[in-house]
Amino acid sequence: PMPPPKMHASDHWPSGWRTTFTSSHASTHMPTAVRMMSSHRAPEKLDRVFGNRLIRFLSAISYNFYIWHQFLAVKLKEFHIPAYTSEFPQMNEGRAWQTNYTLLCFAAAFLLAAALTFFVEKPAGRALLRLRERKEKV
Repeated sequence: PMPPPKMHASDHWPSGWRTTFTSSHASTHMPTAVRMMSSHRAPEKLDRVFGNRLIRFLSAISYNFYIWHQFLAVKLKEFHIPAYTSEFPQMNEGRAWQTNYTLLCFAAAFLLAAALTFFVEKPAGRALLRLRERKEKV
């Protein structure tokens, strides 16, 4: 008898979700990374890439975005936002509904993450630091 074919983990996913990593990926991107890191100006280059205001803002809100995005997605669907009529809107309402829902989830999570980070988390952190400094003085 012939042995069963070997299955790869990605064989269980629809083709749109499969990703493959080939040596061409590494050969394309690794030399660039090595050149950046081995240069005597690497810290300056990395500062330029990761030190700009947009990247700093996104990195500041990223954890709150991660924490809240799924909760908001579930709640929006639970409250029928955007409106839908079928039991499984992701399958029956069409691409327009899916696009609107995805953009709405992303925008809501982005706004909530920014608000929580800059109006709750950072002010609370500063207040705790001030309180600690006062206790250390006493």
